[in-house]
Amino acid sequence: RVELPRRYRRIRRNGLWRRDGAGRQNRSVNLRADPAPGAQTQNRSPALRFWLLGALSVAAALGWALFVAVHGNQVDIDVYRFGGRHIFHPDLYSARLGTLYFTYTPFAALVFSLPSLILNTLSLQVMWALTNVAALAGLTYLSIRITLPRLGPRRSAEWALLLLTPALALDPVFINIGLGQINLVLTLMILWDLAGRRDDRTRKLPLGVATGIAAAIKLTPLIFI
Repeated sequence: RVELPRRYRRIRRNGLWRRDGAGRQNRSVNLRADPAPGAQTQNRSPALRFWLLGALSVAAALGWALFVAVHGNQVDIDVYRFGGRHIFHPDLYSARLGTLYFTYTPFAALVFSLPSLILNTLSLQVMWALTNVAALAGLTYLSIRITLPRLGPRRSAEWALLLLTPALALDPVFINIGLGQINLVLTLMILWDLAGRRDDRTRKLPLGVATGIAAAIKLTPLIFI
């Protein structure tokens, strides 16, 4: 702390000190100058631009996924609905939808049964498109957090939003969303289970539960058990 003579008093005028009664400004005793006008705005501008680009990426991913859901024929969703409607029939694995059979587990048919009964094909495709985009965003975020933990949660979320559309353009992801497949959701469950925190800061889910549920829906995740 700097002690000043009593004949000086502190008057805040543009971050300067003013001599008492003299009317002169002493610029050599500038202890706490105000920040330059617009400095805080300039510091915030890169973050705002980053979030804006992330919002555009999310909008593009959602727009494409919804366009495919509304105008496309997502055959995998048809198979899921078919299995859900035959869950209590003896022909679950012998009935055919065109040339396709239901090849998932009985538990998967039970999971698919409720949305199959309450939603029509279009509503189910729209709901599943939004679910797949959300799962892709979660996968991207977890991947960044695992490989670059120094970025922190906020920065990882910014990059996950920004990379959402480029990730969707990858061929396996593009096909998965285009056909309405369940693979992105299962992958998110496995990655969160094996490499995530598996808690909400109050409770922690035991290791392997989410992977077990994924394997109960589709047999491929059994390789992680």
